[in-house]
Amino acid sequence: MRRKLGWAALVVVVAIATLAAVLALRGDKDVKGPVLTTDLIAVKADVTPHEHLFGDRLTARVDVLLDRAFVKPETVEVEEHFQPFQVEGAVKRERTDLGDTTHLRFTYPLTCRRGGPCLPREQGRRYQLPEVRVSYIVTEIGDRQTTRVPLAPLSGGSRLLGANLNEPAFRADPRDVPAPTYRVSPTLLAVAALGLAGLLVLGALVLLVPLVPIGFVQRWLAARRARRRTDLERALAHVRATAPAGDSGEVRPALERLASELERTESDDLAVQTRRLAWSEPPPVDRELGGLEEDVEKLIAEGRTNGR
Repeated sequence: MRRKLGWAALVVVVAIATLAAVLALRGDKDVKGPVLTTDLIAVKADVTPHEHLFGDRLTARVDVLLDRAFVKPETVEVEEHFQPFQVEGAVKRERTDLGDTTHLRFTYPLTCRRGGPCLPREQGRRYQLPEVRVSYIVTEIGDRQTTRVPLAPLSGGSRLLGANLNEPAFRADPRDVPAPTYRVSPTLLAVAALGLAGLLVLGALVLLVPLVPIGFVQRWLAARRARRRTDLERALAHVRATAPAGDSGEVRPALERLASELERTESDDLAVQTRRLAWSEPPPVDRELGGLEEDVEKLIAEGRTNGR
């Protein structure tokens, strides 16, 4: 007998909670969609505005009223099926508690800009959205239950009139085009790419250095220096090249050439000394040539300093 009374009391409590939920939903004027009630929760869903133009943003609202003694609000889930409309942006979830009753509101921003399923015809287009499915877990049972709520049909209209379709015209204003934006600054990207290219070239040169013959490099440097020498420097180099041989037949002409180049640089005293040494008897020795070479080197150094 007590069990029967307990179950009867439970049924009365559920009925009162459900009635209060239904009355609360019906008294909510924000959404005019259909209301579906069960023994445990009341659900209302709607998409507004019911009449819209192509490309407009719509708002889907799903309201759920429940008694926390039988359904935990954390277990309530709404399946996001609003085809052909798509959710664009963050979903807003609100919760309001009043006694043992909880009001949950889910708000979805919707858009539909695809040409096929979204583009209305000249006379407009009617959209029948899928039903909204709300699932929850009953505390006493532990199983997930699903409640389905149908949505009111929507009407979509075109932004273009018949005259616009018969005589289309370009209406965009290029002056209103916003300035381009970049994820990475083009200047910074160009500098980074140029620096990376330089590092790659430097790395390639470093790898090629061991493959270059040292003798070839030395000969190339010597030839480059020889091309940059003056006639006086070449004459001095000729004297140094013939002196180690000790053959007066080669040393004397080399000294005569050096004397001639010294005369061209207006170093007459040194030119006379060089010519006297070239044709002296006995032939010049290394000690005498060494002193002459030092004097000529000083003259060459002074000429470079003076810019000659």
